[in-house]
Amino acid sequence: MKLQDIVQNIKTLPAGPAVLPKLVRLMEQEVDDNDSFVEIIALDPALTAQVLRLSNSAAFAPASPITDLGDAVARLGIREIYRIVTLLSGGDYLIDSVDLFGLARGELWEHSLAVAFIMETLVTDEDTGPGLAYTIGLLHDLGKTVLELSMPKAYEAVFDRVENDHWGLARAERDLLGFDHAEVGCALLRHWGFGDVVCLPVGHHYHPLECPEHQQVACALHVANWGAGILGYNHGRDAWALEIEPAVVGVLGIEQNRLERSILQAGQQIHRARMIVGDHAPKVRQD
Repeated sequence: MKLQDIVQNIKTLPAGPAVLPKLVRLMEQEVDDNDSFVEIIALDPALTAQVLRLSNSAAFAPASPITDLGDAVARLGIREIYRIVTLLSGGDYLIDSVDLFGLARGELWEHSLAVAFIMETLVTDEDTGPGLAYTIGLLHDLGKTVLELSMPKAYEAVFDRVENDHWGLARAERDLLGFDHAEVGCALLRHWGFGDVVCLPVGHHYHPLECPEHQQVACALHVANWGAGILGYNHGRDAWALEIEPAVVGVLGIEQNRLERSILQAGQQIHRARMIVGDHAPKVRQD
């Protein structure tokens, strides 16, 4: 099956998060426009209700109840509300198990969240910023959920190559399929209306030096994906098969101390995120 066939099958998937691409475009403008931010979220009443519920949670402990979106943005800030919206609307696609990759319920969510938090501190690209970096990190592995639905039988040959010949997952995918799950995720995000600033780093995070634009962000995603494993948040059949390109670290130009701090901070933030979303957070198995 070719990548274009996978893209066609994407049309049978549930609709994407309508609000999130609109917020991403607003964040790209780097303008503090609280009114426009509130108007976009308000297009989804169910999401609005969830945002207000979490804004009043013990994690934020407001001095007085937050009763509307404008108040939530004014008191918690656009960045915090954006993070909540991304976690709620994007995270829904990451919660279920992905049996094809040996991922139990919640494990893809947990890994993606770790990558998102590392990305926030690694990305210094002025055109991206921490908010968009968080989104890119959270959504980077959506291609795995597409392949679960599109080609479960054909994909077994990939894991034969990974497990028997000790190849990295992306290398085995590209050799046998002609594309990797990162490229499938890029196609899905384009189908949902996301632009290059999100799609290109996602599609190139296993080979970031080939990324035609936003290469620094793609390099950060490559490193953040590896960093999640340091925290113990790489799960599934391919957990051990993640390769990192040494040249990418050089291009990124990040010092070891800063990388270590980014990874440690991400571990702390995951616990806080679980407290914020409460019952919405999936239960992850403990081995």
